[in-house]
Order: sequence, then structure tokens, then C-alpha cells
Amino acid sequence: MKKAFSLMEVMIATALLSVVLLTLIQSGENSIYFLEKSKKTEQNKQYLQIALDTNSYKKRNENIYLEKEYNNLDDEVRLELKKQK
Repeated sequence: MKKAFSLMEVMIATALLSVVLLTLIQSGENSIYFLEKSKKTEQNKQYLQIALDTNSYKKRNENIYLEKEYNNLDDEVRLELKKQK
């Protein structure tokens, strides 16, 4: 009876495990890339919404509050706009 693994079996198992791990790591990196890209796209959409909004021109003599005009602004966008007062 054989009680231990041979060297060849260990090498094949290690190779298979490394291929699986590399695939998982690559998949995780792709997910992170697409997540960052989608956040940047959403931020750009919010900037365009603010820039192309014509309602603010109608209210030139009134105070414009971001919370009233734009309900779903990202925190980063809101902070950047507050810096530009």
C-alpha cells in the first residue's frame, strides 16, 4: 500500500493550484479596475449634469443649494464643488 504522495503528484497539484490562484487574482484585479472606472464615469455624469443644468440660470438671484438641486451627488463631487465657492 502506498502511504505518501509521489513527487510528481505534488508537482502537478502545485501547478494546478497556482493556475487557479492566478486566475482568481486576475479576476479580482479586473473587478477593481471596472469598479474604479464605473465610479469615475458616475462622477463625470454628475459633473455634466451640473454643468448642463439650465434651471440654475433661471434662479440667478437666488441662493442655490446643492442638496435642493441635486439629491444624489457623490461625496467627492460635493466636496470638490464646495472648494470652488
